[in-house]
Amino acid sequence: MDHGLNGRPAQLSLRRYGADGDAHAHDDFDQIVLPRRGVLEMEIDGRGGRVQAGQAALVRCGTRHAFAADGDNLFVVANIGPDLIAPFETLRDRAFLPVNAPVRGLLDFVCGDAARQVEDEVAALWAPLLLRALAAGGPEADPRLARAAALIERDFAQPLSVGEMAAEASMSQSRFFAGFAAAFGRSPHAQLADTRLRAAQRLLSQTRLSIAEIAVRTGHADQSALTRAMKARLGVTPARWRRGARGYLFLGIFGPDVEIALPGATSPRRPRGGLVTRSWMMITISAFRWVPPFAQGIVRDLRVRWALEEAGIPYRTHLLEQGEQGTAAYRQMQPFGQVPYLQDGDFVMFESGAIVLHIADRSPALAPSDPQARLRMHTWLIAALNSVEPAIQNLTAIDLFHADEAWAKARRPAAEAFAVSRLESLAAWLDGRDYLSDDRFTAADLMMTTVLRFPRQTDLVTSNPVLDAYVRRCEARPAFQRALAAQMATYQEAEAVQAVA
Repeated sequence: MDHGLNGRPAQLSLRRYGADGDAHAHDDFDQIVLPRRGVLEMEIDGRGGRVQAGQAALVRCGTRHAFAADGDNLFVVANIGPDLIAPFETLRDRAFLPVNAPVRGLLDFVCGDAARQVEDEVAALWAPLLLRALAAGGPEADPRLARAAALIERDFAQPLSVGEMAAEASMSQSRFFAGFAAAFGRSPHAQLADTRLRAAQRLLSQTRLSIAEIAVRTGHADQSALTRAMKARLGVTPARWRRGARGYLFLGIFGPDVEIALPGATSPRRPRGGLVTRSWMMITISAFRWVPPFAQGIVRDLRVRWALEEAGIPYRTHLLEQGEQGTAAYRQMQPFGQVPYLQDGDFVMFESGAIVLHIADRSPALAPSDPQARLRMHTWLIAALNSVEPAIQNLTAIDLFHADEAWAKARRPAAEAFAVSRLESLAAWLDGRDYLSDDRFTAADLMMTTVLRFPRQTDLVTSNPVLDAYVRRCEARPAFQRALAAQMATYQEAEAVQAVA
């Protein structure tokens, strides 16, 4: 039985239910019951329904209700005070509400804590987000898809196939795949992968099991598979997460691709580059979930991933679905609908050059401490973007998008000549130098290398011994290799899902 809120705006708890629940009512708060595992039969003011994957229940203050559940189950119960729910009065008109992607993300977060009672500080921050997410609405839960979602939650450690999930839903594979994506905001495979990662996070933080054992217990082929999955999805390895980021990197807040940190959580360890990130919210960057092969490995989020890797800063990615970059919500983050943006707490910025400078100015791994040397780094970084990139991009655009058009054929010789002249000037400067300035790698070299990777359809860079050696030198850095692997893993995962579909 719940007692009063005692002045608190909200209270959260994780609960398991049995077969008998006495009918009762709450006098001073509304109650929202959200699914995590299993099915809860509820009767609310004479109306029957289920709390299960895809559907929650809202019990208004003073409304009698009863409940019962069988087998293994877990539910999140949010007691909401009148002042907090007042702006969301329309929610109270329905006893049962659809669980959309943002709500599922919030559940992922709060269920990362094994405690039965969630701290008041967390509840006060979490509950308003829940109400906003519920108010956004979503499609009514299809009980067939709910059965498949429950199968994923129950048997995630098994090698589940789309065929097995579709059979659980009594649907054809194609119809199941489309329906699941529409209802849950992600593919069945993405749901399965995130469920496995959440389970791994819990075991990493709550047990002393070896990482290899945790990998097997959570459905990953081996420790390497778990490491690749966590690195691609969260930007950290299992070992690093266990050491310093626990309580800080739970998947899915605000949707399947965003995280938030628990207040009071352990801050991440001081990274090699000397920059300490804030423990309240992990740095987020946006990136495409998939791009055509000609663009893979050169999309500009690579620059930011590389800078973060050099600085030793964990990050996560907001992966854009097709068309998302044109939405009003995304344009608030990136007005031109491009990638990446970077979000650090409440601070948001865009343009890859500006982001890399922001990181570099706070990390000695990317920028020298001497003021004049730092200005030289700034100068060469801007030169990469203003003096070299436009010439290369002009030629690349002609070759990739307009090669068969008459105007492009006429324009190409001059475009190539201009690009060659810029590359020759750069090679002349680099001749006899390993890096652009001050005999060390800086953010300017990071930026210039990403620019020189663009004209892969030509031999303009590889045929120049100075430039070819320079690019290879920079690409050999472990931080670049990690950044490129993380970007490519995202595309490969998307292609694997499409192949199954």
